[in-house]
Amino acid sequence: MCSMAAVAAKHPEGDFHIIGHSTGGLDARLLLMPGVELEQGGELEPLAARVRSLVSVSTPHLGTPLADFFDGMMGKKLLKLLSVLTMHGIRLGSIPIPALVALAEMMPGADFLIKGSIVDQIYRDLLRDFDEERQEQISHFFEDVASDQTLLTQLTPAAMDLFHASTAERPGVRYGCVISRARTPRLFGHLRVGLSPTNHAMYGLFDVLHHMGEAPSLRHRPLEEAQRQQLIMAYGELPDHEDNDAIVPTLSQVHGEVVDAAWGDHLDLIGHFNDLDAEPPHIDWLKTLSNFDRPRFLEVWGNVLDFSLRS
Repeated sequence: MCSMAAVAAKHPEGDFHIIGHSTGGLDARLLLMPGVELEQGGELEPLAARVRSLVSVSTPHLGTPLADFFDGMMGKKLLKLLSVLTMHGIRLGSIPIPALVALAEMMPGADFLIKGSIVDQIYRDLLRDFDEERQEQISHFFEDVASDQTLLTQLTPAAMDLFHASTAERPGVRYGCVISRARTPRLFGHLRVGLSPTNHAMYGLFDVLHHMGEAPSLRHRPLEEAQRQQLIMAYGELPDHEDNDAIVPTLSQVHGEVVDAAWGDHLDLIGHFNDLDAEPPHIDWLKTLSNFDRPRFLEVWGNVLDFSLRS
């Protein structure tokens, strides 16, 4: 909201086109709801009235079952570790194998007293790899997150029913979505990732997250025919409740026109895919064998641009 207000101040005329990744898509829907007010105050209507399109990317419109797990005591510790592990890979270009293995092993059925302390130790070890300034920024970030624990509860599938019941769409705004779906982990996947121990550990973590992201009881709204056809065209079949991007169920991401539907994990579509030719080289946050690459990345965002320009 603050960023949008700053842009509006510099450009008092003209239209806005909003793109929101993950929960950012839900925030944008709330912003555009007619008559919405924020606790922080500020006049939203003049800004919202200038918006012509909203594209949500990998957004949990129907919630995600991972929210139920990560909302628990042990889940919050593991989510914190998973987050700093992702930062480590993206910013430093490497992911320590012991941390990956430990995280994958501790997710299901963890003993809080014993394994909780191990999670804390791994988190501290990972934090030491960053410089002092970055360590302080990361610590402050997690302190801010810890002060507001309502988000995970709001992302459970049951809570999202209330979100839809209370959130209306703004007339004159085109709503679109970009869908992500990781390829289902298979036993032979460990053979395809090669000999690298890191790749095996990353694929093992992906296997755990994908299984936790399955949503057999997800109460999704009936798809429109155009939405069905776009998904079938992209994936060769209609995704089911087991399909997800390792964070959000694929069917939970559908809202409005399907701008694109890609094979990729939750962070691939915003640029965190494997690209060793980049400068500096980039390592993927998860090894999913979904084969999302730079040409596909450019195609997805070209389609998003086309959708916005047609608004």
